[in-house]
Amino acid sequence: MEDTKIRRPQALQAVLSRKNLAITCTLVYEDESVSYPQPESISLRGAQREVTGLLVSTGYIPTGRWSDEGEDEDGYREWTRAFKPGANANLMLANIPIDLS
Repeated sequence: MEDTKIRRPQALQAVLSRKNLAITCTLVYEDESVSYPQPESISLRGAQREVTGLLVSTGYIPTGRWSDEGEDEDGYREWTRAFKPGANANLMLANIPIDLS
């Protein structure tokens, strides 16, 4: 069966979350699909720079600053930042940019 869906870069929301010491990243796209790149940094600031750098290097443009969503009673904390695809953006899948040209 042939995949007939046209794939194109989409605006996305990068979500960094931390529970205790573990930092995870989720990229949530316009169509509500998700991707899970794994930041290697052990600090939140480092993970923010790493995710921003990854997306900017593949043609995405940040549309704001990282927001701090606060901490819940279980110690779970979340930060978000929106990105839009630039003119030369690649489709992202985890840490792998997919060249569509």
